[in-house]
Amino acid sequence: MSSEQTFTGKDIFNCCFKTSTTDSNKHICNSCATAVKCDIGKNGYSNLKTHLNINHGNDWKDWLKVFKSGGKGPMDKYFICTSDKAKNIYDWIEWIVDDNLPFSFCEKKSTRDKTKLKKISKNTLKKYMSLLVEEVKAIIKSQLPPSFGLIIDGWSVNSDHYSGIFAVFFDKKQQEVIEFMLSCNVAEDFDEDTEFDPDLPESLKKFGFTAADWFDVIVDVLQIFGIEVDVDNFKTIIEFISGDNCSTNRKLANDAGRIIFNSFSTLSLILLQIQKFLLLVVAITNFI
Repeated sequence: MSSEQTFTGKDIFNCCFKTSTTDSNKHICNSCATAVKCDIGKNGYSNLKTHLNINHGNDWKDWLKVFKSGGKGPMDKYFICTSDKAKNIYDWIEWIVDDNLPFSFCEKKSTRDKTKLKKISKNTLKKYMSLLVEEVKAIIKSQLPPSFGLIIDGWSVNSDHYSGIFAVFFDKKQQEVIEFMLSCNVAEDFDEDTEFDPDLPESLKKFGFTAADWFDVIVDVLQIFGIEVDVDNFKTIIEFISGDNCSTNRKLANDAGRIIFNSFSTLSLILLQIQKFLLLVVAITNFI
C-alpha cells in the first residue's frame, strides 16, 4: 500500500481557496491571490488542483498535510496570518469605499458608538488606502502580459466628465479572459477661471475628448503601471481598442493603427471564439 497521503478536492478547496464574494464560480488562491474559475458543482475541483500544480509545485501538498493534521504544525510557515490591526483597517476601508462615504465618517461620534471596529482617524485611513492602491497597482503590473487590449469609455454626470480604461487579455494558464480596470478619472467643465495656453485656438477652449486627448490619457495611465507607450511602440503593446462607435474612437484607432470593436458584447463574442479555438488546439495537440 502506498504511503503517499491522498487529499480530496474538498480538502484542497477548504485549505487553499476561498470563493469570490462577487462570483461564486471564481475562487481566490490563499497563497497568490489568483482568481481561479471553477464551477465546483458542475466540474468538481480539477481547475483548482491544476492551478496549484502549475503555480505552486509540491508546496500545496505540504499545506494540506498541516491542514489535515488539524493545524498541528508550523502553519505560519505556509500562510501569513492577518493581524487584528490589518483586519480592522481593511474593514474600515471596505465600509468607506463600498458605501461611498466621506473619510471623516470614521471620526464621527455616532459612527464610533455604533460599530465594534476600533477607532481610526481619517488621516490614518487615507494613509492605508494609499498604500493599498500601490499594492493593487503592483499586482496588476505583475500580471499584465507584454501586450493586451484596451476597453475605453467616456461619460458625463452633470458637470463631471469621466473616462474609464480597462486592460483585457487571454490568460493561457487559467484558460479565460482577464480584465483589469486601470483607471477611472474625472474632469470638470471649463469655467471663467480656467487658464489656457495663450496659443490655443478659441475653438478648442471647451471640454471634449479628441483622439489626441484619449491617446495622452492612455499613455499617462499606462505609465502608472510602468509601461512606457509612445506613437512608435503603441502597436506592439496595444493589440486592439474596444469603445463605442463615435468618430473620436475611430480616429484614435486609425491613428494608432489598431482594430476597434464598437461594443463590449462584440468583443466578448470574439474573445470567446478565440478561447474555444485555443482549447480545441490544445485538445488536438494532446490527442496527437
